[in-house]
Amino acid sequence: MTKMSIKQEAHCHSLRLPEYDYSQAGAYFVTIGVQGRECVLGEIQAGAVCPSSLGEIAANSWAWLEVGYPQVSLDAWVVMPNHIHGIIVLVTDGRGGSRTAPTGAPPDPLPLTPGH
Repeated sequence: MTKMSIKQEAHCHSLRLPEYDYSQAGAYFVTIGVQGRECVLGEIQAGAVCPSSLGEIAANSWAWLEVGYPQVSLDAWVVMPNHIHGIIVLVTDGRGGSRTAPTGAPPDPLPLTPGH
């Protein structure tokens, strides 16, 4: 194994607590990375993220979570060029809710709010 692959492997380990029930109500800090860490969600210009069309889709998909799932509330979040950081709040436990992907018509795009 090369130094680079060791470093990448170490970076990708899970920080989840093995005995913790992540379906219970609470606030969770989430990071979702793009495969291969490609910067396809936007670019940094003058110190701000300018989202690409894929970045806008990612932002709308994240914002839709609290529209599509009544047990979800969103706190601060940001789309970066190759990942999304966000605080997702489960206001009730996740047991018994839908665990399937939405199959209906896609939701209307939500306007992007500065700071999100």
